[in-house]
Amino acid sequence: MAMAFCVTASVAGPAKQETRFVITGPTVISFFLNYTDKQVSEGDEAFNDFVYYLPMVEYQLRAAGVQVHSVFKVKSFAVKIGARWRTVQPVPGHDVEFCFVAPGRAPRMEFGVEATAGVLGLARQYFGLKP
Repeated sequence: MAMAFCVTASVAGPAKQETRFVITGPTVISFFLNYTDKQVSEGDEAFNDFVYYLPMVEYQLRAAGVQVHSVFKVKSFAVKIGARWRTVQPVPGHDVEFCFVAPGRAPRMEFGVEATAGVLGLARQYFGLKP
């Protein structure tokens, strides 16, 4: 499993962001960035796997009190933690990623996570959730 931090502070705020999230509690944002409508409609295998496994993870995370969001077809998104906006962009070569974020904690970016067990394990670790 690979991990990378690719969150940058945005001093001026996300004036031109298409997608923004205000973080008020434990949150996982799954994202599949830079995809076009055509790629989505053609049924790309990686995208299909992502969409297949996402509902299983989402249900379990929500049951544990974690907010879950998904982002598709944008180049970046922004999260607001406290008074500060941060822009999230994909690590080059890794469009499928997960952003784990909570108030008072530095965001954690993960890519290369497979299936539901990996995402749930990372969420338990980052948020301190019980198994």
